[in-house]
Amino acid sequence: MKKRLFNKALFKASFKSNYISYLIVTIGNAFILLVVILIMSTLSINVTRDSMANMFNSAGLERQVKEAGVSLYLSYTGGIQIFDNQLRAFSNSIPNIVNEFSIVVKLGNGTYNNLLTGLKSQYQKYFDNSNFSSASEKHEDAKKKCIEESNFILEIAGSNEETKKALEIFVGYFLDEYFKGDSSATENALSMTVNNLLDGFDSITDNQKNIVKKYISKAYKYKITNIELNNYVTKLIDEMSDEIVNNSFDFFTIDIPTEILIDGYLRNNDAYIKNAIINNDTIGYRDILNVEVVSQVVGNIFKDNYYLEALPTFKVEYLTNECGIPYYVEGGKEILITDKTNANKLVEVKNGMEKKANILEKQYKEILTGTDYTAEEIDRAKKDSLQFYDLGYKFAKRFFSNYTINKDDFIKNNILNKENIIIWATNDLKEFAQKYILDMFNVSSIEEITKDKYGLDGKEILGKIYDYTTGSVSIFESEYRNCINKQYDIRTSILVSLVKASDTLTDQLPEDIYIKLYDLSSRNLYGLVIGAMFFSLAGLLLPIVYTILTSNSLISEEVETGSMAFTLSCPVNRKSIVFTKAIYQISMLIIMFLFLFCMAVFTRQVAIWTGGTDFATSVSIVDLFQYTLGSFMVVLAISSICFFTSCFFNKTKLSLGVGGGLAIFFYVTSILGLFGMNVMPLALKIDSMNVFNYFTIIRLFDVQAVLDSNPVFYYKLLGLLFVAICCYGSAFYVFTKKDLPL
Repeated sequence: MKKRLFNKALFKASFKSNYISYLIVTIGNAFILLVVILIMSTLSINVTRDSMANMFNSAGLERQVKEAGVSLYLSYTGGIQIFDNQLRAFSNSIPNIVNEFSIVVKLGNGTYNNLLTGLKSQYQKYFDNSNFSSASEKHEDAKKKCIEESNFILEIAGSNEETKKALEIFVGYFLDEYFKGDSSATENALSMTVNNLLDGFDSITDNQKNIVKKYISKAYKYKITNIELNNYVTKLIDEMSDEIVNNSFDFFTIDIPTEILIDGYLRNNDAYIKNAIINNDTIGYRDILNVEVVSQVVGNIFKDNYYLEALPTFKVEYLTNECGIPYYVEGGKEILITDKTNANKLVEVKNGMEKKANILEKQYKEILTGTDYTAEEIDRAKKDSLQFYDLGYKFAKRFFSNYTINKDDFIKNNILNKENIIIWATNDLKEFAQKYILDMFNVSSIEEITKDKYGLDGKEILGKIYDYTTGSVSIFESEYRNCINKQYDIRTSILVSLVKASDTLTDQLPEDIYIKLYDLSSRNLYGLVIGAMFFSLAGLLLPIVYTILTSNSLISEEVETGSMAFTLSCPVNRKSIVFTKAIYQISMLIIMFLFLFCMAVFTRQVAIWTGGTDFATSVSIVDLFQYTLGSFMVVLAISSICFFTSCFFNKTKLSLGVGGGLAIFFYVTSILGLFGMNVMPLALKIDSMNVFNYFTIIRLFDVQAVLDSNPVFYYKLLGLLFVAICCYGSAFYVFTKKDLPL
């Protein structure tokens, strides 16, 4: 009859000889876990964590609001100056500019070539028949008659006043150049005509005149078609207008969308000139176009302002001044380092006091770090900043639409009412801040944020927006005056003042401390203590000691004492002995950890019933199952190693020394390696200690993967399962083949 591998009698005998230690370890380990969970349920650890998270979130909100508040204040106050002065004057002159420039472009384009051909012939006739004696007098007489004749022709043709004016000026200049015998008479006359026409506009600069001349010269040389005329004139005026407004807003690079005004005029000349209210609008047609222009400008200012903020930050390890420029001191003076060739002169800050880069220091990243921002980082920052274009555009459109109707609320006798502007900016920012707060707390309404639930009141947070805005604007203006007094350029003064005005408490923290505190605010501390501290460390000690002793007593101790000879004298073979004892050890471990899991689930529920509500979200039943499974697999793998040594050696001192020694080695290195694991808070983590995790199989139980819900947790457990299968299989083979000292 074939003998079975599993022997009930051996199983019972093994249990009788080890059950006391087994019960002590099983109940003791479960009791320790019970105490740990109950103690933690009274600590409200997540309240501390959430409070810290609220501190960082509040600081982030404060900085965002301050930056946006200052940006809005600058946009509204600076925008008012542009809106009332340059932009309004420019938009009022659009009809004349468009008409007169169109005529000049047509002249340059050769539209009036037939007129010039006839003009030269008529001029020569008048010149030859003149009664004056000198050539210059004949020229003036002939020119006068030609101008009168061309005006008469234009009158018959029904030309408008702009056309008459432009052609009269051009004819005079052209005949002067023709009289001199200059072959470039037409182009010279065009240039002088442009100067004459532009002198009729206020605050025109030489550079703006040159822009127009450049376009006229192109038209003369390349002969644009009549279909292209409006687009050509639009581009000409758009380029000229950028310089007009940039002279007033020169701390940003602005593209003024004057094509909006020109297109609007070309679409509806009459409504534009009269500034008529159409389509049930509340403000005039030209005012709507002006509001659209300034709104797009403000949107771009917001986008440009946030671009530097959106660039990745970095740790500043060297001294920088308030402008973000690195420097060194020589002869009692600060020597600025503005070239990376002098990077060897950078002065390191005190170790541990490095701060994260602000928007000023980001401009000098290449000097401070040795590498500049990559094209990908720049592109990403530009994309991220696009959302702030929409924000600035929306706020500006609402503000300037209201400003057009209620101007006296914001400016009177050329004096800005800053208080009203700040109040308006505050109301805009409340809308922006409310969305930020809802996302921060992951709620759908501000009323859901209460002190009972979050330790903060949503309405109180919104109420601080006015204080943030008022305070930041006050600091900004004070710092801006200081910067101007220090003779900083306008853009630098703006950015320095903006950084100081939007500073928060967390911005003052050194980078390392900031990161470590922020890390604590995002940690699942319950998972850290229960998962990492108990299940992967403290909760392994008793089971590991148990498996070391039990494995030794099951095989090698019986061999050494001679009881194995007695067992083999019975009708049972070696295969049955080693298989049954292995099954006993594995089954006892399964029951031990099933009991531990049940105790963990029960204690968790008791903790929730008694007020430890954090357990419901921080330590789920699935988490407890994974922790228990990981812990079991570790002990199973170690038990297989100890069982193998027990089967391999005939002396208990060798079995305990090798198997137990390896188990203790794995355990000690896991203790040391714990400080290098990602699961440890950065404030306690020592990266170099992670090397110990490469010397222990215990770290195949990945607690961080459980916290992150990462399936790699199960893949790593396969490594422990592989160790268990190999060692138990090897133990079976070794014991059945070796010589026993019986």
